[in-house]
Amino acid sequence: MQQRPGGQLLSLNADPVVDATGRGSRSQHWLTELGYEAPPTYDIVRKSEPLTEPKGYNFPSSLRRHYEKLKRFPLGYFVLGYAISSFNPIYGQGMTSASMQVAAFDKLLSSSLPEAKLAKAFFQQVAKIVDIPWQLAVGEDFCYPETVGPKPAGVDRINRYVSRVQRATQRDEVVCAAFLRVMSMLKPPTSLFHPRILWRVMTAN
Repeated sequence: MQQRPGGQLLSLNADPVVDATGRGSRSQHWLTELGYEAPPTYDIVRKSEPLTEPKGYNFPSSLRRHYEKLKRFPLGYFVLGYAISSFNPIYGQGMTSASMQVAAFDKLLSSSLPEAKLAKAFFQQVAKIVDIPWQLAVGEDFCYPETVGPKPAGVDRINRYVSRVQRATQRDEVVCAAFLRVMSMLKPPTSLFHPRILWRVMTAN
């Protein structure tokens, strides 16, 4: 059902429709407006009793294992996903990284590469996949004084620029789209330094 200017409602026939709009989903409001019952989350929580005291979630550290640097590795054995790298979960890139690793693995398995060379080729490709979310997560973590560990060179300067990018996303659709492509791992972080984006970031701020 679509609402036209002036308040007129227009019914549209469609195949199954999926709401994938994330946290901003308005399905519960649409259901109520159409006379359906909306999900009862508040009532469930209000009437329930906690089994334990609330517990905080702690993420001790990001982790990366450089299997691509090993000279020897067991034949027919592979490692991927969180077993290779795990990032601070608030950035939401772990599953994307793992999915890209699986896609690379599938492509290698369907190639004519000898079995003895598969692991080395796979870990080299995984290292390139992990590089992007690793740089983003580690760099952002160093915005907080509680973060410890060796700080990559230039992180503070990059973080200052990324802060300006984030502010610019509130005013500039082009910068916002460029930033989302990087966060979604569709483009490398270096794309935010393209002259066109750099100029828009500086002028927006």
